[in-house]
Amino acid sequence: MVISEDPRDHTLVFAGRQRGGFPVIATRMQFLQQMVEGKKVGRCFEPPGNLDALTTALSEIVTLVLEEREDPNKREYTEMSTRARQLAEQRYNWEAEKHILLDLYEGVLA
Repeated sequence: MVISEDPRDHTLVFAGRQRGGFPVIATRMQFLQQMVEGKKVGRCFEPPGNLDALTTALSEIVTLVLEEREDPNKREYTEMSTRARQLAEQRYNWEAEKHILLDLYEGVLA
């Protein structure tokens, strides 16, 4: 779950949750919405800090799980989880992220 409004807080949360195959629940901000809803890896809620909206997003995810338990033909949760894991493997890995760390080191050492 991502609640912070600071974009720097999200990479590790996304990576950890998605790598585990868990859908992401995040505040509805443009960059988060593009990632979460655009890639269909979770749900967004608004406004940030609104517990009712957060509860609704969580409830939607739980409902998907329960629906799959009752009807194996319903696969939205499983598909969302698979997309989350695949996105994490493609986006949040050393090959994709190393340039960020190396650029940081170069800037510090320059």
